[in-house]
Amino acid sequence: VLLALGRPAEAVPALRRSLEAEPSDSRARTGLADALARQGQIDEAARLYRALLEDNPSDQHARAALRAISQTVAGR
Repeated sequence: VLLALGRPAEAVPALRRSLEAEPSDSRARTGLADALARQGQIDEAARLYRALLEDNPSDQHARAALRAISQTVAGR
């Protein structure tokens, strides 16, 4: 909810707590990766997206987000 409201800085700690309770929660992992990416924490976001793809190679959101990160990094 916080991420959808445009408040990624507040979403990150909440999502981390959620993942501590349930590490395999792919929605929380995706949300955390999205929040981190929005905050410019690209390395950690990319690591999470890669892990999501390892668990589910058909995850189109993670694939697209990782592609966008790669393009951003290449353009620096």
